Amino acid sequence: MPLKWQLQTFILYFLFSQLEVSIAQAQPTASNAMINLLTQAIEQNQMRIPAWQRSIQEVKLEWQL
Repeated sequence: MPLKWQLQTFILYFLFSQLEVSIAQAQPTASNAMINLLTQAIEQNQMRIPAWQRSIQEVKLEWQL
């Protein structure tokens, strides 16, 4: 996986983790704003899945895995 993808993945994971912490601190209920942020994070990551899958396929082909 190229360094750029690794960095982007790390940043997304970090932001998602921070969002989870914020939601956990807001328990027992999450505000609409928190739920909207979580929904946006999920949607953004779901849109990136096909590109990640293509990258994985390219690596498998290049390395004959």
